Amino acid sequence: VTCGTSTEYSNPVLVTLNPPFPGGTYTINSALPTSGTNYQSFTDAAAALACGIAGPVVFNVAPNSGPYNEQIEITEIFNSSSTNTVLFNGNGNTITFETTAADRYIIRLNGANYVAFNNLNIVSISADNNFGFHLINDASYNVITNCFIDLTSTLSNTGSTNAGIVISGSTTSAITAGNNGSNNIIINNRIVGGYYGIAINGASAANNSMNNMITNNSIEDFQYYGIYSRSISNSVISNNDIHRPTRPATSLFIGYYQVTSGENNLISSNRFFDSFAGISGTSFSASYAIYHTGVTASVGNENKVINNVIHLNGSNGTIYAIYNINSGHIQYYHNTILLDDPNSTGGTTRGFYQTTSNTGIDIRNNIFSVTRAGTGAKYCLYFNTATSTITSNYNVLHMDAPAGTNHIGYYSGNFTTLSDWQTANSGAYGQNSVAANPQFVNPSQSLLYPLNSLIDNLGTPLGVTNDVTGANRSTTTPDIGAYEFSPVNKDVEIFNLTSSLAPCYGTNDTLKISVINIAATTLDFSQDTLHINWSISGASTASGTASVYSGTLPGGDTIVVNLTNSMNLSAIGMHEISATVNSAWDEIPFNNNTIQEITVDSVYAVISSDSVCSGNDANLALVGSAANIQWQVNDGNGFINITGANQATASYAVTSNMEFRANYCNNKISDTLSVVEINLPAPVTQNDTVCFDNPATLSATGPGTMNWYTTATGGSSIHSGSTYTTTLPATTTFYVEASTSGTGGSDSLLTTIQAGNACGGGSMFNITALSGAITVTGFDVSLTGQVSQTVNVY
Repeated sequence: VTCGTSTEYSNPVLVTLNPPFPGGTYTINSALPTSGTNYQSFTDAAAALACGIAGPVVFNVAPNSGPYNEQIEITEIFNSSSTNTVLFNGNGNTITFETTAADRYIIRLNGANYVAFNNLNIVSISADNNFGFHLINDASYNVITNCFIDLTSTLSNTGSTNAGIVISGSTTSAITAGNNGSNNIIINNRIVGGYYGIAINGASAANNSMNNMITNNSIEDFQYYGIYSRSISNSVISNNDIHRPTRPATSLFIGYYQVTSGENNLISSNRFFDSFAGISGTSFSASYAIYHTGVTASVGNENKVINNVIHLNGSNGTIYAIYNINSGHIQYYHNTILLDDPNSTGGTTRGFYQTTSNTGIDIRNNIFSVTRAGTGAKYCLYFNTATSTITSNYNVLHMDAPAGTNHIGYYSGNFTTLSDWQTANSGAYGQNSVAANPQFVNPSQSLLYPLNSLIDNLGTPLGVTNDVTGANRSTTTPDIGAYEFSPVNKDVEIFNLTSSLAPCYGTNDTLKISVINIAATTLDFSQDTLHINWSISGASTASGTASVYSGTLPGGDTIVVNLTNSMNLSAIGMHEISATVNSAWDEIPFNNNTIQEITVDSVYAVISSDSVCSGNDANLALVGSAANIQWQVNDGNGFINITGANQATASYAVTSNMEFRANYCNNKISDTLSVVEINLPAPVTQNDTVCFDNPATLSATGPGTMNWYTTATGGSSIHSGSTYTTTLPATTTFYVEASTSGTGGSDSLLTTIQAGNACGGGSMFNITALSGAITVTGFDVSLTGQVSQTVNVY
């Protein structure tokens, strides 16, 4: 401090500068404290990055150390780069958190760059307000790979507050424009649930999100949008499976949606299918596989929709496989579309639909096959706006719907046949197109590989060098549709893996598989041996190869092959069985594999009550993997079969103390159930005689509770107790019964948990009420060991 010519100095102030976090490999392990090279939580690890990094950092999460119940936010990391990256290697661990409306994320990258998450399970808890991953504030160059984003807790929620992966300018909306990030990679993930599977938003038409990659993901059971994109460019959306196999309640199905702006995007080799597979009953919601609205690219930077396979069905609503609203300079090349729902009763159907004038719309080398049932109007192509500039040629236009008003195309009017369509717009469309049935290999499995040689080599070269599988395309006569194919001479498809003992699984079981010859040529197995590799994993393990050396299989016919006669499925749990054709002569690789999961449950018997009044029924049930059931009773003279009691549930009138059991699965015997007959003597009653309109008191004595009625049988009790007083206007007869019932009791259950097992340390048990209800009054937990422990009770 200076005052005139005098200066005084304060005590020195020390500022300590924390150094950047050292590059290297660290662990995250909840069983160990945060110290040295270990962090007890993801939050602790994220906090260590607050001052930046000095080199590449890897966090290896200890296997089976989760679940981690936390909400993780990583902000901008000083000195991160393409060299100095941060990797969280999850090793299959789970992060879960109950989010709120204000903070919807489980993991958020808030301006963070060059961060990667690999092999994590991200699990929501609540029905709404869940973003699995949220990227905001220009979070760029990040990678999300091999993760399972499990939003199944949201499946009953129809609101828009849930999404698997979000790149958005809002903390509470998945679809807000903003400078949210570019160059992000989302690859090899499985996303289940949410209103949006993935939502990615750029700032504006002038400031797009650039160079993103969304590839090889399975996006399942979303409510509305599989992938929602706004103002993105130079991005790749490829090889994704977008479908709703099990969601019970849904709205519209929009597989890929792009709005506002964007150019030079590649939407390629995606599969859109099972749009309404999980519903029960009838839906009238619409389906759209690929939807552009207000997206116009520049010449030379066209958006490309190439090699996609679209198979939409399962509702009575409108289906537009490809939808274009006011979107220009888009190349629709080599896509295969099948709209074939045989159970539909109505709904407008259009393979391709365009409306609102625009230019540069190019539709070539596509298959449009429409065989959908129902009364709705159906079109392969529908050009609603005559002023739009559209190229449409070299397409397979197959219309064979069994009902409704059906046309090949629409342009200022209906054109019913291909020859009609070739006259539309002064002959502008379809001069080299054909109207032929593609004869797909297996439409029921959305395997849309054509077999019809009449459409082979009919495409025109458009610079698409590979098909949906990555196979090379002909540079001179490419095939129309997503698959580059040749007429099939020899090929089989395998399906329907079964156990001969099912559901009575056990040792020495026979594993069977069905084999169909999908070609017209008869197969001679003495010349072309059929080899099928099989394996079992999970609760049991085994593998082998089955071969067929003799016999013939005509085209279209099916045989059943025994893969092994010594399969052992006796272990309780889930057995995953797979089979693969391994014969060099088999020409189509895409139908050579099938997988079947078989769950073997323990079998046990239960009874409604262990004490039953004489003459009343004991209700029996056999739970688990069982068949060929025969219930038996022992009333003191040995077990005998109960006539007609051949189902999982049965009833039997109790006339003495009895035992019950079930014979199942060829002489396996269940546990024995005992029931005690309750035989109450009739109550002893005392009548009463009174003057008119005076109270009468009736009494009854006997064991149990006295219940009073006004009818001899049936009706509702009017009073309980040994005496009943009432005032009556006339002589009246009442009836009384004696009843006895237990109120149960209390008991405790002890379970010991060994921490660190394959489930992360845990125990699960079932409590079954044989009669009445069970009230769980509390849990007591006793912890042992030398380290901090967390116990979660669900």
